[in-house]
Amino acid sequence: MNIEELLDLKERKKKNKPKFLRQQSHLSKLKKTWRKPKGIDSKLRLSKKGHRKKPSPGYGSPKLVKYLNQNGFKEILICNPKDLENINSKTQIPKISKVGLKKKLQILEKALPLKLRISNIKDIQKTIDIINNTLKKKQEKKKKISEKKEKSKKELEIKVTEDTKEEKKPKIKEEEKKEKDKLLIK
Repeated sequence: MNIEELLDLKERKKKNKPKFLRQQSHLSKLKKTWRKPKGIDSKLRLSKKGHRKKPSPGYGSPKLVKYLNQNGFKEILICNPKDLENINSKTQIPKISKVGLKKKLQILEKALPLKLRISNIKDIQKTIDIINNTLKKKQEKKKKISEKKEKSKKELEIKVTEDTKEEKKPKIKEEEKKEKDKLLIK
């Protein structure tokens, strides 16, 4: 069998595979995630008729196409632009993991001249444009915030200088009064 037939077989098996639920998961306490049944009288463990299905090797995909995507490529997680150098474009396809916008932009710009397709991004150029626009908007917001902070700092400095001037004026007046009093007393 060639790879296309095996990939088709994998898809058909995937469609027919039941959802494997934990025994008594209909109770509110238990989660739906699969756990192996371990009870002595467990009907699910004994694979009795009329009970749920258990995972078994028969539900698995063929060995040759295991871990391959629908197009027959093995997906490789990419975290930084250097990871793109190790990719074999004939058998592997990059998939961008959870990274920030700046790093994602660097990865996409490096993948564009290498003519690599990325599995979780449809149009690379369009995505680059969107990321650039969002980064510009973020920079503008930061500028506005920093300008507001600087403006408020200047206003505070002005207020502080005015307050200190007002505090000095009464002291000067008091000192003048004392001097006048001394002169009058003499």
